[in-house]
Amino acid sequence: ALSLEDWDIERTTQYILANNHRNVTLQFPDHLLKYSAPVAAAIKRCLGSGYTVAILADTAFNPEAVDEVAARHVNASCVVHYGHASLAAVSELPVLYVFPRTPLHARHTAAAIASSLGASSASSGATAVVILDQPYLHAAGRVQAALQAAASGWQVVRASAAVPCSLSQPVAST
Repeated sequence: ALSLEDWDIERTTQYILANNHRNVTLQFPDHLLKYSAPVAAAIKRCLGSGYTVAILADTAFNPEAVDEVAARHVNASCVVHYGHASLAAVSELPVLYVFPRTPLHARHTAAAIASSLGASSASSGATAVVILDQPYLHAAGRVQAALQAAASGWQVVRASAAVPCSLSQPVAST
């Protein structure tokens, strides 16, 4: 079961307040809808009066894409998108992405990686690339540190691809 800490309530409300978004939509994929009401209530409590928070559900097109059409139907000033995301460019509204946080035991993960690569890899100067999907991005630093500890003699470098931040601004049309 997910707790409210898994939903980045503080970061979300800070973003909304800092950008003066008075009419906010929260977009949930079908499998996360059961969490939408408690998440919306927590955000409303943090924002106080003067803010509207609406839940977007049943996205007909693609739950990984931002549903700007549905958000515009309620005059939203931004979308907070929960779950896996395609990170495709948006055209009208700023979007804050809240990625899923699947638990990942960093030491076990690092030990499995080190074991599969073997001790000879470290002495041969081989490089291993470990790619973490969106649900595990929250653990990237811990995995890097654990892999460095588990694989003494290896150089472990962390790289991020395609997710420079969790915020997307509308792209101007040409």
